[in-house]
Amino acid sequence: MTVNPCRLCAPLGAVLVFKGFRGMMPLLHGSQGCATYIRRYLISHFREPVDVASSSFTEETAIFGGEAQLLKALKNVKARYNPAAVGIASTCLSETIGDDVELFIKELEKEALPLVTVSTPSYRGSHAEGFRDTAAAVLKRFLGITGEGGGRRVLLLPGILSPADLRHLKELTRSFGLEPVLAPDYSDTLDGGNWDTYHALSPGGTSLKILGSMERRDSWISFSAGGELTPAGRIAGNVMGEKGYSLGYPTGVEAMDAFIAALRDIADTAVPGEIESERSRMLDSYADFHKYLAGLRIAVIADRDLADGILRFLGETGASVSFAAAPDSLPEYKDVPAYGEVDYDRIDLLLEAHPTDLILGSSKAYPLVRGKNIPLVRIGFPVHDRVGGARILHVGYRGSHQLLDRIVNALLEHRQTESPVGYAYQ
Repeated sequence: MTVNPCRLCAPLGAVLVFKGFRGMMPLLHGSQGCATYIRRYLISHFREPVDVASSSFTEETAIFGGEAQLLKALKNVKARYNPAAVGIASTCLSETIGDDVELFIKELEKEALPLVTVSTPSYRGSHAEGFRDTAAAVLKRFLGITGEGGGRRVLLLPGILSPADLRHLKELTRSFGLEPVLAPDYSDTLDGGNWDTYHALSPGGTSLKILGSMERRDSWISFSAGGELTPAGRIAGNVMGEKGYSLGYPTGVEAMDAFIAALRDIADTAVPGEIESERSRMLDSYADFHKYLAGLRIAVIADRDLADGILRFLGETGASVSFAAAPDSLPEYKDVPAYGEVDYDRIDLLLEAHPTDLILGSSKAYPLVRGKNIPLVRIGFPVHDRVGGARILHVGYRGSHQLLDRIVNALLEHRQTESPVGYAYQ
């Protein structure tokens, strides 16, 4: 039995990916409730409008199949949004009755819309796995189909990160004179500005035309737990050649050093002075904050890739990791108890077994930690009980430095709140 799962549904990860490409409309093949649930979750975190189309299964559809409903939904999407492409993700219901969207494609493509399909039933994976599979499906469909131009472009395959993280990755890449192409890039579509005119689809995202023009003179960098080669990274390597890198999430000094070294080698230029300065300031804070962090017991609850990056970052700070937990699998670590495929009922037991001073996790951890009076530093997705979830920076020397400040400040605030004296500076 699962009690309050850490994981979210696989189609949610698919929608995140589809929102990262310019003019692409996500369409869920299944019941209306799936689209409503995902819209609610994304809007609550990003505080932005999020449209998700649905084939809206009925009782008859569940018996006789969903081809007619999917075709009707596609026609409605074309008339209402006029998208550049449609991303179709399956749901538990359509997969359970055996609908094979691939078999419907010839009929669907009569609507003259580029389509990409992905199988994302939630009983077979989490939102992180849905994100991974969908990113690979988009690349398989569009990457390098024209192969025009290039040579100074870098395809970045970031995984689930915040819009602030995506913007920072682009900033770092441009600082080397390179052109970043993120797959996906929802930094504007899910954290945009104020519109002067109405847009049926949020502006922003990576152009499918640019994605199609990537070729072997360009480079690619994939981020994942421990630098494992992702399905999207494998496709990038097949299409663009071996001029690529599989890296861990660029959180902490060591992981960021590896990313900066990759950019330096691709650009064949020196590291910009401001990046060196950010690294130096972060190392200075490692020394300054050691008195607070030494022996501090921190639990990490996050998606696999982000959890891995933060664990390696914490290993540099002098803090101790009481345990790590993720909704999917976690790598094995020498000195860190790591638990995969967990829910919050299991995490409750882990907190009893592993004394913890502070937790890094999403808003889903709050009800649990409130009862135990443990401070929570919010990271990852979802952040529903605070504003600014889209602007939490996790990567880069800058993001790692900000996270370090947030950890120490949360600890100090907790100590002051619990102290009968409080705080005064005379």
